[in-house]
Amino acid sequence: MDKNQINNTLQIIANIEAFEIDKIPEIIFKDQDITTINIGTYSVPDFIVALNRMLKQFRAEFADNAIYLPFQYNFQNEFGNGNLQTDLQNFLNQLNTKNHIGLNNSVPYLNRLIYYQVANGFWDKSKMKVHKADEIKLSELNERLKIISAQLSENQKNFQNQIDNLTAEKKKLQDFYTQKQQELQQVANNLQTSNQNTNQKN
Repeated sequence: MDKNQINNTLQIIANIEAFEIDKIPEIIFKDQDITTINIGTYSVPDFIVALNRMLKQFRAEFADNAIYLPFQYNFQNEFGNGNLQTDLQNFLNQLNTKNHIGLNNSVPYLNRLIYYQVANGFWDKSKMKVHKADEIKLSELNERLKIISAQLSENQKNFQNQIDNLTAEKKKLQDFYTQKQQELQQVANNLQTSNQNTNQKN
């Protein structure tokens, strides 16, 4: 890649990172059980883990070997062909729809970008050169648990807010009922007094 291609690609990666990927459950799947939802072939936590890993590994590899990486590619298999800038931008465009359909549509781009890393030998590079495989798996498991935990916490807050709102509405109804009962009793008392006065006059 040349300098412009590297800079443009890094800018798109920064734009994807600015989306706050870990908040996808909160933004798109609010109040839903993300353990039962799929984004393409991924569970929601697995999608976020794969995306974060892909972005981090691009940054790490670009820091060392960007000029030696191909900008365009033709894999001659089910992953097809493209270039880094277009695939990353298309992925970002789908992400920016902020809906489930857009996320589903982003999966082919994510898969091709991951395959790009596999084909160029750095998808598993961290396992071979930096971390043990068990440490990678533990880190990814911890990330999945954090995502699920954050969503459960958010759902609990929303549920509590709904309970608080219902409690407040119930109190309003009770207060209204009590007020109307008092008004009705007052009307009944006034009617009784009026009847008594009429009888006394007669």
